[in-house]
Amino acid sequence: MEQPTNSATGLAMPVHPSGRESQSSAGQQDQESSPDVVTGMLTICSHDVYALIDPGSTLSCITPFVARKFGIVPEILSDPFAVFTPIRESIIARQFYRGCTVLVCGRQTPADLVELEMLDFYAIMGMEWLAACYATVDCQANIARFHFSGEPVLEWLGNTTTPRCRFISYMKARKMTTKGCIYHIVRAKDVNAEIPILQSIPVVKEYAYIFPNELPGIPPE
Repeated sequence: MEQPTNSATGLAMPVHPSGRESQSSAGQQDQESSPDVVTGMLTICSHDVYALIDPGSTLSCITPFVARKFGIVPEILSDPFAVFTPIRESIIARQFYRGCTVLVCGRQTPADLVELEMLDFYAIMGMEWLAACYATVDCQANIARFHFSGEPVLEWLGNTTTPRCRFISYMKARKMTTKGCIYHIVRAKDVNAEIPILQSIPVVKEYAYIFPNELPGIPPE
């Protein structure tokens, strides 16, 4: 895979032995208002993600939060690269997911996605993917057009509506707590979910005779 070039998304140049890296990533508000990119929802490996289509980025990236749901074993990058986050911490990209399926207006397209911790977007689709899809980006109209050979032109209309469910990275959360921000640990439970039986739990089912018929609950602290 080729190394990324300078872009609005902040993908940096390859890491040098001296540890020098370049560029810092811009925030979501800056990206959504940028005249050079398109934002919107894409379906990647059957998961809807909030994505940034950026012709200025060579590679395409995915957050580990989403990537771990793909069921694809990542491959190691031969030449890792780095970015600086808005809180001035450096992130090294070391692995990527080959052949991920990206749906464009119902049509399947393949993409190699570099795993990268990002603060505001779940995916960044770069020029490598756009070129393979014969795509042109009309940033003013917020539309990406895909000119597949022998097929009608597909128009993907972006939007600037941010998904309601928002997540922040561990690094950003750590930075906020060091500044005195209050955080809460929440344990969520799906009340409609069926209670698993011992026979459905890997390893445990092999030794069911050791466990009682009904578990009393979670272990005490």
